[in-house]
Amino acid sequence: MASWSVEGDRRGKLPVASEGELFGSLDQLELGPREGPRPMAIVYAPTGETVVVGLAGESWFLNHIAAEGSPSFSSHEPAAAREGTMAFSLLGEYSEVDANRLIPRDLAREALRHWFRTGTRHPGVDWIED
Repeated sequence: MASWSVEGDRRGKLPVASEGELFGSLDQLELGPREGPRPMAIVYAPTGETVVVGLAGESWFLNHIAAEGSPSFSSHEPAAAREGTMAFSLLGEYSEVDANRLIPRDLAREALRHWFRTGTRHPGVDWIED
């Protein structure tokens, strides 16, 4: 049977059995030593869906990737007047994320908790199709 797991640059892919383990893994990735871009992680659901999480302090980025062939959706902060991009690193690859796709950390954590419990995107997040 498939299970939940988290993958990031420093620790490889690790199983998570609870919300506490999920957030513990993300916190370790975010707070660990780093140079350069902010870290990202991939959270894998037993269904095959994933959420890519950009860990940027008080603002996080979420990208929900559903079943193959379905569109992906990214978090979005329509009220934010942020300009530019933020650099992230995932598994040795660098990417730039539009700053308006960053949402408050607490909301992102709530959205991940909701997805972990229900398997659905949190309705309180403004999701835009990629």
